[in-house]
Amino acid sequence: MVLGIALSIVAVACKTKQKTTTTTETVAPTQSLLEVATVKYPGISQTDLDEGKKIFTVDCVKCHGAKKIASRDETNWIKIIDWMAPKAKLTTDQKTKVLQYVLSQRALEKGAK
Repeated sequence: MVLGIALSIVAVACKTKQKTTTTTETVAPTQSLLEVATVKYPGISQTDLDEGKKIFTVDCVKCHGAKKIASRDETNWIKIIDWMAPKAKLTTDQKTKVLQYVLSQRALEKGAK
């Protein structure tokens, strides 16, 4: 009797199990941040962008919150970063990397070609 109930449960479970299928969809590739950055900053590396992003997401965002980078124009970002870099005690190299990251990310978000 117990064996019969167990077999019934297994049979019902097998019938109700949904089959999953995997489909492969081809999506057109989009530009990477590095591809966008190299247009304006030839010779920039992924490491430079990663360092700029880290400074922006850790140092800038901790005080100012996460803002949409594309919501400000390039001139505004340059002024903000020029003004904030000394307050954040950024070196010239760090300031450059943050600026390059922000302006490249902005261009990417705006749909740079």
